Amino acid sequence: MKIFLKNLQKGVDIQRRVWYIILVNNTERCNNAEKEDGRMMKEEFETIAGYEVSDKDYYNIIEPMYMATNLTKDDFVKTISKKRFALKPISTIKREMRKCADSLKETCDHYTDTETLNQLYKLIGEYIDRKGYGESIGYVVTSDQTPFKCSYPAVIEFYGRNDYRTIDKITLVA
Repeated sequence: MKIFLKNLQKGVDIQRRVWYIILVNNTERCNNAEKEDGRMMKEEFETIAGYEVSDKDYYNIIEPMYMATNLTKDDFVKTISKKRFALKPISTIKREMRKCADSLKETCDHYTDTETLNQLYKLIGEYIDRKGYGESIGYVVTSDQTPFKCSYPAVIEFYGRNDYRTIDKITLVA
């Protein structure tokens, strides 16, 4: 009988703990209800911040940070590092690609500038990510030649991998 009462007491203790946990979780939900209703959307964050961020950074880093704080939206946006999260505008990426192509055209008679060429390919990848093309896109870099028969990138053509239809075209060197 003593063992039965002891086991019964353990069961009551466990039941009390379960009810306590449920009560605490419901209380926390009520306290956070205002915050959950005040959830900040990505577009809203970008409007307040004045710059765009990647989906990956927003949903994996910025939004969870915001939900964990008690700051207002404006105060929270001020705490986020623009240098770390801001995406380059597409116009800036195109300008940098053209600058790389011009540099490659100028130096192609003398030597192959692999560093600048690698930077160009990195910018192309950034452009594809920024435009949201994903894996369904391919690209071709068309080269022109100087009178001395050295080649340099002149045009980048982006095409759909399924239908090979041109989606976008960037003229690097005029």
